Amino acid sequence: MVLCGSCSIKQPQYHEYEPERLLVSDTWTGWKARTQLAPAPSDPDLTWLKRSLVRAAFISGPGEIGRLRRIIRRLSSKDVPGALDLAGEQANAIYYRLWGDKADRFGFAGLPDAFHRLTQNPSLLRDMDEILAWARDVSPVAGVLPDLPFSCSLEVPSSAPRISWPHLTGPPWSLPGRRAPACCISGISRPMPS
Repeated sequence: MVLCGSCSIKQPQYHEYEPERLLVSDTWTGWKARTQLAPAPSDPDLTWLKRSLVRAAFISGPGEIGRLRRIIRRLSSKDVPGALDLAGEQANAIYYRLWGDKADRFGFAGLPDAFHRLTQNPSLLRDMDEILAWARDVSPVAGVLPDLPFSCSLEVPSSAPRISWPHLTGPPWSLPGRRAPACCISGISRPMPS
């Protein structure tokens, strides 16, 4: 594979390479380094965090992509409190999206410690931002949130019908004989059969 001087994550897809397939083998900066377009990455947590790049390639909700990009930019500028503030109630989900395992595996004392450690991985943060920009550009999801009587951060395609669940008064998993609406599990926004 030949990479050009202004190489971006969008170019391999143009050549019919899926970015996530490339990212299984190496980081985006690692691929650039193989072609002498960038120095080899030397991030201390590259072995673990490169898996987060593959996960990022599969994110499709514009809201989540935008939030993660803002958090990544804060971490790139070493603003851990700002990144945690942006993460808000989604901080644990973002932690698992990036690290992919329990905190004790890495010796973290808490979320601030885990987010601080991310700041020590600059090439990975740059790669993550570029991959998320690509994911935003190819996403079929318009960022529509389902109208539910409880918090649900999953976004649905813009072509999906707008539905509401007025008969639900609490989370569906707490109601006897009810299953969770599919949109809360898989992003599908069709009512379940009775």
